[in-house]
Amino acid sequence: MIRKRILALLLAFVLISGTAAVWAAGGDSGDPLVSLSYLTETYIPSLLQKADSAVNSALAPVRAGLSGNSAGSFDTGSSFDVWLVSAGGGVSMQTGCSVTLLSGSASLEISSGAVVDVTNGATASSGALARNVRLLGAENCRAYVSAGTGAVLAVSGGSVSGGEALKHSFTDIQYSNWFFVDVSAAHARGLIDGMSASSYAPDGQLTTAQAVKLAACLHQRYYKGSVTLANSSSGRWYQSYIDYAVANDILDEAPSETVCNAPISRSDFVRIFYRALPRSNYAAINSIADNAIPDVSLNEANASEIYTFYRAGILTGSDDAGSFLPSSSIRRSEVAAILTRMYEPGARKSVTLS
Repeated sequence: MIRKRILALLLAFVLISGTAAVWAAGGDSGDPLVSLSYLTETYIPSLLQKADSAVNSALAPVRAGLSGNSAGSFDTGSSFDVWLVSAGGGVSMQTGCSVTLLSGSASLEISSGAVVDVTNGATASSGALARNVRLLGAENCRAYVSAGTGAVLAVSGGSVSGGEALKHSFTDIQYSNWFFVDVSAAHARGLIDGMSASSYAPDGQLTTAQAVKLAACLHQRYYKGSVTLANSSSGRWYQSYIDYAVANDILDEAPSETVCNAPISRSDFVRIFYRALPRSNYAAINSIADNAIPDVSLNEANASEIYTFYRAGILTGSDDAGSFLPSSSIRRSEVAAILTRMYEPGARKSVTLS
């Protein structure tokens, strides 16, 4: 029905604009310029076929870009906003609204009108959504997309509730990256910045000074509701964060300049971040036996904090065995994931080590 209406509009436009000159040129019942049989048997079927081909051609790039579950296929250009929507939130759809599920789960409930599955060229039905399928509200549409666990939606023209817009200008962060949501959410909440306005540097190593800054921002966001901390205007850029961390018991004392500028180990990173939030925020959701982390025994430095993070679902390990790699450095992409899991308990992960 939707396609027929589109084709009808195209036909009406072409007939009015393209044939008006022919009919206006003259002719009578004995010498018709356009016979009825030609219109009904040849011209109109041909025009409908051409219009149908035109619609299919116009949709072809969209289908090619959105088909399947290929994570890198969707272009979240300027016409879309990407939202992290909490379970219970969603998107109210009307005519012209477009919604695409990028990750997580969501479901569609159509109240009236129709919703078009632009990706597959079919009418959508109420029910669970598949990833990377673009929905478009058609005529008289009234529908609602309900967010499930970890729902990330690309939305154009809809009204979003219970969501947080994931906006940034980092050219090295694409939605296909496993850390897209973590980086975007942490950046939207003021918890993390890029290395520049256009670069996040996801594979870059985190320094101690940067770790302290992030822990301080997380602490202030949690306790104050927003982040007002800023780089120091003179001297060491990170001095304001060091001072805040010492004053708020994140650090016992200020580290040396050499330590501040050196890459931080994973073990020391956890030690600092553990103190950024109250202990009650680390409720165990995972079963992790003592000494179950292959490369962290309970008698090692920061072992208590590391095991607490595993049991709380903030850490899951670097391989199938759950190895932590305590002495290695930590990448900025991994940091964003930890920040997100610390701030949002619903983003924490399940893991079992015995």
